[in-house]
Amino acid sequence: MKVICAWCKKDLGTTEGPEDQISHGMCDECKVQFDEDLKKLKEERDKNKKK
Repeated sequence: MKVICAWCKKDLGTTEGPEDQISHGMCDECKVQFDEDLKKLKEERDKNKKK
């Protein structure tokens, strides 16, 4: 089974399963960006709660 990044569609390799199917994961680069974006959203949410 081919595995691709759900965000950028980068090929992440293969895993066990039918060869003609595709699964999704998250590459390291998208994970870093996702974590940064999530941190900003949490900070913004917390700032808005204090108002």
